[in-house]
Amino acid sequence: MSHKSIRPSRRNFLAGSLLLAPAVARAATTMCARYVGPVTTGSALADNYDPTRTSSLSRTPLRMRDTPPTFQVIIPTWYVTAPSNVANEVPQPGSTALSAAIEWAEGQPLTRIMFAGDAEASVGGGFNLVSDPITNQASNGQQIWIWIQQKNPKGIIYRDRVRGLIDFENGEMWACNIGVDLATNAISSLNAADFRKNTYGSPSPQANQFAFRPLAVVGLTSKPTIALMGASRVVGVGDNYADGSGYIGSMERSIGPNFAYIQTARGSETLTGFAEWGSRRLQLVSYCSHVLEDFGGNDLLHSGSSGSGISALQLAKYKEYFWSGLGKPRNRIFTLTIDPVTNAPANDYWTRTVSQSPVPQQAEFVNFNAWLRDPSQPLEQTTLPPLDGVTVIDTAAVQESAPGSFLWKSLPYGISSFMTYDRASVTATLASATGLNVGDYVAVTATGGGAGVYQIDAKTDSQVQLYGSTYDSTRWSGTGTLYASLCASGSEYGADVADGIHENPTGYQNIKASGVISSGLFQF
Repeated sequence: MSHKSIRPSRRNFLAGSLLLAPAVARAATTMCARYVGPVTTGSALADNYDPTRTSSLSRTPLRMRDTPPTFQVIIPTWYVTAPSNVANEVPQPGSTALSAAIEWAEGQPLTRIMFAGDAEASVGGGFNLVSDPITNQASNGQQIWIWIQQKNPKGIIYRDRVRGLIDFENGEMWACNIGVDLATNAISSLNAADFRKNTYGSPSPQANQFAFRPLAVVGLTSKPTIALMGASRVVGVGDNYADGSGYIGSMERSIGPNFAYIQTARGSETLTGFAEWGSRRLQLVSYCSHVLEDFGGNDLLHSGSSGSGISALQLAKYKEYFWSGLGKPRNRIFTLTIDPVTNAPANDYWTRTVSQSPVPQQAEFVNFNAWLRDPSQPLEQTTLPPLDGVTVIDTAAVQESAPGSFLWKSLPYGISSFMTYDRASVTATLASATGLNVGDYVAVTATGGGAGVYQIDAKTDSQVQLYGSTYDSTRWSGTGTLYASLCASGSEYGADVADGIHENPTGYQNIKASGVISSGLFQF
């Protein structure tokens, strides 16, 4: 077996051959020299670890956003966890044997990716393995697939789409406890068709739930590249890939069609926590020419010693420290106002503004957004330094019922939606299924109980199969009343029903359509 163990470097990057230094922040001028930055979409963090599974194989869809002569793939041996009193960028235990390949076009033979000239590299926990340069065969906008195999007797890391599904619309696949070896099997013997038949291993306890993606694919570029930073709304907790775009969350749908990015967001993240334990992700951010961040909501809700949130003034000061730490020029940094966070009755699903009730920290949210909108005004009678070039994108303005209300606007059909944990399928007979599509979300009442929000998994003219029930399917009487179809593309973003705090009822398609996050903002 071709195999090499690579020793770590002081920057947590392991390189089989020379990787150019990360991109330095560049001025927003009309010209930009080429620098090493991301050249694809589709990167993501690993966010879970399982000691009971010892191998995995993944196939990740990525889309090229430039045409570098060569590029390199970065694969982690660390993962992020939920906030706690310990560091949440956690090294993978033991030593991991990593190998990879590229599928340049759907169904084409794979091309092996090398690491220091070998097909497999053994890496200790806590590092980023960087491949040898790969001669690019893809055009701008072309979709490619990166295959990654990991073997570790102490367990594997992965991305858990616990309230959504992986991007099977674009051919993403994952299997564990595999019976093939990407490093030693004849590369011509491996193909997507067999992978899709579960020939290579178990698809997981929940099919289409787990994945393992590269941290980044980097190469020489002269285009703007974006580091996406934030928490659940940015990473797309509860969102799904059903619209086929390959993008989820509050930023990717606006950024991905135009620019390469590195996704560094993690659900439940706080800015105060990121400042303490986000060093590995900051290294990834340094590859990007621009930063788009949406930190702060969880700080106002949950941060601080009491667990009830910090003040708007404290958050503003933390933001200033954070922006300063990202380096100059500051006009490469973009921050968002915070979208509403409200409570609503379980049977209302945020359809009406009048039914919403504010969270206890509403005043802090309103004050913080007011300061972002006009930094020259004192915040809590304190005059803060000017933003000094940081650009504020007022996403809340297109979501609020009125300026500064911090309540969701009423929606013509609006109900919030979510993907649930058990994914049980049930069938409800509706008065009419006309005009509905697979992937739409509907709110249903049933005479036998089980009212809720569901996604259409299959349909006929008179019936729809509703996917994602949180209720026992035996409670269904077989009849129901349709309230509304939410989003024809199936890309509606979710609500955290478990704690009753709303994430986003309107879907970030509205932001994209309004041009609030516009590709024209990110220029040299």
